[in-house]
Amino acid sequence: MGSVGRPIVRVDGREKVTGAAKYTADIGIDGLLHAVCVGASVAKGRIESIDTAAAERAGARIIVTYRDAPRLNPVPGREVSGPAGDTIPILQDDRIYFAEQPVAVVVADSLEVATHAAASLRISYGTEDPIATQNDRINEAFSTPYAPGVTVGDVERGLAAATVTVDCTCTLQMQHHHAMELHANTAVWERGNLTVYASTQSVGTLRAGIAQAFGLKVEQVRVISRFLGGGFGGKIGLWWPTLAAVMAAQCADKPVRLVVTRAQMVAAGGHRARSRQRVRLGALADGSLTAVDYDTVAETSAWYDTPPSAITGLTPIPYRSSNIRTIPRFVRVNTPTPSPMRSPHEGQGFVAIESAMDELAEGLGIDPLEIRRRNYADREPATGREWSSNGLLRCYELGAQRFGWDRRDPLPRSMREGGDLIGWGMSTAFRFAGSRPASARAVLRADGTAVVQMGTQDIGTGTYTILCQIAADVLGLPVERVSAEIADTDLPAAPASGGSLTAQTVSATVTLAGTALRDKLIRSAVDDMHSPLFGIEPSDITVTDGYMRRSGDRNKGEPYSELLRRNGIPAIDAVGEYRPPEWVEQRRAQCAFGADFTEVRVDPELGTVRVSRHVKVIEAGRIINPRTARSQIIGGVTFGIGQALTEISETDHRHAMIANASLWGYHVPVNADVPDIDALFVEVDDPHIPQGVKGLGELGTIGAAPAIVNAVYHATGIRVRDLPITPDKLLR
Repeated sequence: MGSVGRPIVRVDGREKVTGAAKYTADIGIDGLLHAVCVGASVAKGRIESIDTAAAERAGARIIVTYRDAPRLNPVPGREVSGPAGDTIPILQDDRIYFAEQPVAVVVADSLEVATHAAASLRISYGTEDPIATQNDRINEAFSTPYAPGVTVGDVERGLAAATVTVDCTCTLQMQHHHAMELHANTAVWERGNLTVYASTQSVGTLRAGIAQAFGLKVEQVRVISRFLGGGFGGKIGLWWPTLAAVMAAQCADKPVRLVVTRAQMVAAGGHRARSRQRVRLGALADGSLTAVDYDTVAETSAWYDTPPSAITGLTPIPYRSSNIRTIPRFVRVNTPTPSPMRSPHEGQGFVAIESAMDELAEGLGIDPLEIRRRNYADREPATGREWSSNGLLRCYELGAQRFGWDRRDPLPRSMREGGDLIGWGMSTAFRFAGSRPASARAVLRADGTAVVQMGTQDIGTGTYTILCQIAADVLGLPVERVSAEIADTDLPAAPASGGSLTAQTVSATVTLAGTALRDKLIRSAVDDMHSPLFGIEPSDITVTDGYMRRSGDRNKGEPYSELLRRNGIPAIDAVGEYRPPEWVEQRRAQCAFGADFTEVRVDPELGTVRVSRHVKVIEAGRIINPRTARSQIIGGVTFGIGQALTEISETDHRHAMIANASLWGYHVPVNADVPDIDALFVEVDDPHIPQGVKGLGELGTIGAAPAIVNAVYHATGIRVRDLPITPDKLLR
């Protein structure tokens, strides 16, 4: 039995639990100085003066401000502080666009001295009235051009033809990543070359962006990120902490480490934008949709030159309808630029869509699961392309059976246990599945062990492990004899770890590299007159447990290690270059699917909501490792619980600042909030996708929050359209 498909324990697990794993802030560098960033205490205005005298007396070696910071070049397509298109200058002028925007970097011999010196800086501002939220300028969204959406058919005609319509407007509040690991960067300049140790989801993006910003050749920059303590989209771009660290090291002419504070995390890596989402649905009496109209308003930063990716622009409509329209709109506010968070866009968009589907089902007297079945799309609704594969109906069936959905009483407030109201809700989960160009190198050593090298990243999802599994199967080795080296720009290039692209990209690329190495070894054996396999056709040779044998003859062969030792070769390698097959994406829609079923318990006197059980079924093609995949689903559903019930970044509307920028004020779900999560997989054989692997990371979050929202309505009869669902919204 091969390694792929088995629940193998993480190969990096021992390092992590014993403390041997080196995260960015753990890496020691000789002569290291420490930097602390000072953020603006206003959200809009200009710096009038900076008094550094007290900071210098406190021990600051270097104080970098806009007056003396290195000049940065624009970074087209992947700007210097967040998602593509954002052009805010970092320490380049006196303008302030958002609270905690970096205004100075203080460098000292120790973190304690740097922190004290930073607190001693005296900065005065000329302030202007900030725009705190989209509610301050909501009319702008309807009077200015918006980014392109999707239009299929005639939505207004479809609504007019409907037997029943619903008009549902949901608001989702701002939420932040708050990864356990703070953004950390260590920059080392040496003879004109730069090495950056960074907590990042994309060593390649940082390398290219840094080179452009500082006028370097790409070859002069190396970025390393061995382990990551949580990214979730907040560490996928080139944000200001990296640039600030590099500038400080350049000014100090010594290695500099910069780790942001917990409070600065709200400005250091983007966030989930506050949004207003209106969904209008129309259906005939049998539940078939006649129209889907999806109109959103989301916040973006005040300086954005081009529209960012929109919720409606990237949230696919999962149901069949001949009339579909999506309209993305924006309001510029004084916040950092929003970013993908846990699940780009669909994690927000599906709350409104799935709430509206439940309201439509109630209006028609149809079970919520049944109305989704009746509107199952046998093709991608927006384009008409055939699916590469689609196991959604099987997800519905397996999830409903496992959850016991047929025992649901459809009447709200009808199910009770003790003093609690019991609610059952469900939702569809749906996301694009794809891959990106990448390279990998497979190396076999004379001792019979192998290493696979690739510039991808492991953001906690298990990439180290699946790399070893895939390479082991292709090379015919036990997985214990394979290791992985990743997250270094000196290794073959790979894309960012985000967008659920990694598993498909890695599986395709490592398969190519491993196959090239295996074939190279077999050819060496058949060309070696001292080999028992000399002269045999390569196609007649198989490899198992590192032993090359003639098919059907176990006594005719030799191990890899013997071939290399006999020829005095310490190691042999091969590179695989992967390019996604364009014809597949042009002709077929590649998506992963899922279904969420959840139970909540609501205390009618206190208004508290607890998720008591959750079943999630995923169809993501071939599952490389059920153990790590299940772990991803558990984490994703936990994110959904936070999105639905606990997480909100509270904005001080007068000053446009986040009032709860800490883990004591920002309530992420803890163990007591999370029930046992039943994660199940429907595997399909998808011949159109490399290795049949679709990727499932973000699909774990998508669907969880809307299922909880629908369950709360079923429990209480109160349709909450403003997330998160806090007790005050249920006490009526």
